[in-house]
Amino acid sequence: MKQFLYLMICIIILSVGSLFVLKSPTGEPWLSTSNFYDSQAISNNITQFKNTILDNVESLTSDQKAKVNQNSDANIYKWQDESGAFHYSDQGNSKDDAWVKPNNLTIMPAIEPLEPKSIDVVSNKKSSEKPVSNNINTSNVAELIADAKNVQNLLDNRKKEMDARLK
Repeated sequence: MKQFLYLMICIIILSVGSLFVLKSPTGEPWLSTSNFYDSQAISNNITQFKNTILDNVESLTSDQKAKVNQNSDANIYKWQDESGAFHYSDQGNSKDDAWVKPNNLTIMPAIEPLEPKSIDVVSNKKSSEKPVSNNINTSNVAELIADAKNVQNLLDNRKKEMDARLK
């Protein structure tokens, strides 16, 4: 049964396909792809779709340009309070405080700094150990350089070994 269905499908495909190859008495094939669709209508639809897309893109970009122009025309106000701190805002205290925003200015929200008293330093040192000073002991520099070279050699050897295993 399976072979019979396969044979019937092949015969149908060959008979329909041959109509695209065999010539009619007029010298043209019995069937052509133009019999199934109107190429002019499809071309018109594609052109209309392309124009619609272009119009939408132009309207979106013009809206975006208008927003950018509105933002670039905005004023930033700068004033100094009684304590001497300068403030910047989109609304000022008086007309004399206006400052025109330059094009390359990036506006970011302010972050309040931490108070020095609120930072707690946690130490893992025992109370009997001496506190570490910021002075560098020059006698250990040669050892540190040698250790750094040894670590670099180990990393280079490991990289060569990994490259060799990957090949």
